[in-house]
Amino acid sequence: MPEAIVTQILHFYLLPLIAALTLAAGGKAKSMYRIGGPLMGIQSIFLLWQASTASDMAKMSLILLFVASAVIAASLVHAELTGIMTRPREFHALAILLYFPLSAAYLSDNLGYLWFAIETATLVSAGLVYMHRDKRALEATWKYFIICSVGVALALLGTISIFASTQAGGEVGTMSFSALKSSILASDPDLAALGFVMCLVGYGTKCGIFPLHGWMPDAYSESEAPAAAILSGAFSPAIFFALYRVAEVFAAGPRWALYSQILMWIGVATSLLASIFLVRQYGLKRLWAYSSIENTGLVMVAISLQIPSLFVLQCLNHSLNKVAVFLLSGNVIDIIGSKKLSRIHGLLADDRARPTGILLAAGALAVLGAPPFGSFASEWMIFARLAKSGEYAVLTLSLLSLVIAFIAIATHVSSMLFGYLKHSEHRSPRRVSVAVPVCLLLLSLLLGLSYCFPEALKL
Repeated sequence: MPEAIVTQILHFYLLPLIAALTLAAGGKAKSMYRIGGPLMGIQSIFLLWQASTASDMAKMSLILLFVASAVIAASLVHAELTGIMTRPREFHALAILLYFPLSAAYLSDNLGYLWFAIETATLVSAGLVYMHRDKRALEATWKYFIICSVGVALALLGTISIFASTQAGGEVGTMSFSALKSSILASDPDLAALGFVMCLVGYGTKCGIFPLHGWMPDAYSESEAPAAAILSGAFSPAIFFALYRVAEVFAAGPRWALYSQILMWIGVATSLLASIFLVRQYGLKRLWAYSSIENTGLVMVAISLQIPSLFVLQCLNHSLNKVAVFLLSGNVIDIIGSKKLSRIHGLLADDRARPTGILLAAGALAVLGAPPFGSFASEWMIFARLAKSGEYAVLTLSLLSLVIAFIAIATHVSSMLFGYLKHSEHRSPRRVSVAVPVCLLLLSLLLGLSYCFPEALKL
């Protein structure tokens, strides 16, 4: 297949070469990093092509890998168009290097390999948080590294426990997902339960479930906007995928009813408490960090439902919308010269800030699940499924969290849009600074329309 050949050439040869030369090149070759973004974009196109001919779990893996590749490409292109990064070479190299453990996580059929890929991605992504090289960035990086490393260590204990549970009765243990699904019924139930809890806590720490979310607001706030976009839009879905694969194994077991309730209620608690934290925020990127935590809760609910298409749709919308608002937030900070919400006003009152302000309002609506954006379709499907399953308490609390989040974010964004803009000494944004967010929001809009009005989009 030609698309598979092109993907392998990019994956195993060109992208690693670009990442290595980006760090090693000197003189006129220093600008070589600029071709990394376009190459990642080409890679994402061929991944989507491959996904169209794949089936079942392979299709899910390829679609989510396409999302990761597209997010990295969008962030790299945006960084190049705006010149917003203080260390562009290091950023491009780390972003491209992060793609490889993410691809290993998505394409692996082994629980142990999946853990190793997530651990490697954690080590690489820590460099993205420390791009500013100041005291706050160092503190955020240290917090990110320590808390997430503890989480990954717990996930390792969970992985070992699941492997040990498959050795019940003298059977040969396995870590293959396909074998785990068939052997879960004969596994040691206590060791399997321990493995599930450890993996849930371990991977949950990395995706920000309550109360293990403490690293996320600082990490997203102190990293530069394109780096925060990659952490939220490319790395977080990989953690969601790891949790989904673990849950998929236990869905075939006798205790799934209990495990699904645990996932569901952790998701509801995470969404509700994150939405409450949204009410009183003082930093622009911290605002979107707590919004990401709120969305993590909805993804956990989607994982508990074990509907692959619904899970993928929720992850896809999360990536599109969060990457768009993080990149736009970088534009706002570049214009205002501050990331404090109390200093950001009047984006619609100034010609140079108006395009960013309009798109930020649209991005906020997309994040909040307003129609006709794609997030509306995925959240509506989650709530419909909860109602069909009779989970009315979960449905009520999930809707309550969305209402609180809507009011909080709408209030903060309205304050940023209206009033008088205080000019800073920072440079005016380039006209192309909104190009990438426009494309992302248009994709989200098209995705929502394809679900809300499928007949209208048929040619």
